[in-house]
Amino acid sequence: FLSFLFLDTVAHQGLPQRYDPFTEPPYIKYLKNENDGYWRVMGDTSALMPNWASAFEISDLRYHVGMGVPFWYDYFRKNNLESAIDNVPTFRHWFTGESYTKTEPSIKHFEIKKDLCPSMSTSEFLNLGKYDRVEDRIRMQLPFYSLLGVKYILTNTPEADFNKNIEKESSLYFPQIYGGEINIFENRSVLPRAFIVYDAKYASSFLEAQDMLQEKGFDLRQKVVLEEKLPPNAFLGPEDKNSAFISDYSYNKVTIKAESDTPGILVLSDVFYPGWSAKIDGKPAKVYRIDGLARGVYLPA
Repeated sequence: FLSFLFLDTVAHQGLPQRYDPFTEPPYIKYLKNENDGYWRVMGDTSALMPNWASAFEISDLRYHVGMGVPFWYDYFRKNNLESAIDNVPTFRHWFTGESYTKTEPSIKHFEIKKDLCPSMSTSEFLNLGKYDRVEDRIRMQLPFYSLLGVKYILTNTPEADFNKNIEKESSLYFPQIYGGEINIFENRSVLPRAFIVYDAKYASSFLEAQDMLQEKGFDLRQKVVLEEKLPPNAFLGPEDKNSAFISDYSYNKVTIKAESDTPGILVLSDVFYPGWSAKIDGKPAKVYRIDGLARGVYLPA
């Protein structure tokens, strides 16, 4: 104590003042102003850490599922969020355990997404995950990150390197929307956090459901996979005018305003977990596991 007192008397400016570690930097304020759709972010180790993101109420995908990880999310992460080449496990999804190493690239994913960037050679495409960069990881598994609402990508990587060899017209091109202490890029293929579909396939388990998502041509925006049958006499579609958006979002309650002229399935891209209940116009409704992962509710006519 006396030593500190002495230092304070001889220092021209005095001792440094305590700094609040939760002071919002400019890019956090930007994200909060832009995030009217309850989108999620994904950062690398040079940018926003997921446990720190929670202090600002920013939904980082690596944090979102919390410490109680349902095994259907763990399986989804292993097969649909991890890159084919996993040399440096810096992008483990926080609080969800170890990363996984795949022994060979996923040919199914290659067939789905290689045609999105025709000027990129096969070897360049397969090398996207080689250096474990966040942008390449997302590109390799773009439909699945988009399903989970990842719209903003945070990194210190310059724009010229971030989108190197990617055509601007391609969905693999992520335009820069913020530059400063952190660079923020936008995933233009992101799906709404809540949306309505009118087509469904059936699976016997969440394992089969998630495997079906990888079928070539499977449109995650237009179709879902269910593990349980809909109510008797229930039907879907045809697709018609509809809307769905989250009007209120909290830890224990989500309010969605949805309208549809024909019966459909309302999808919320939050991880399914036992105990969640739903009401439609005040009446109880069943919560289904959608795509072996997310939550959904049947909307009658």
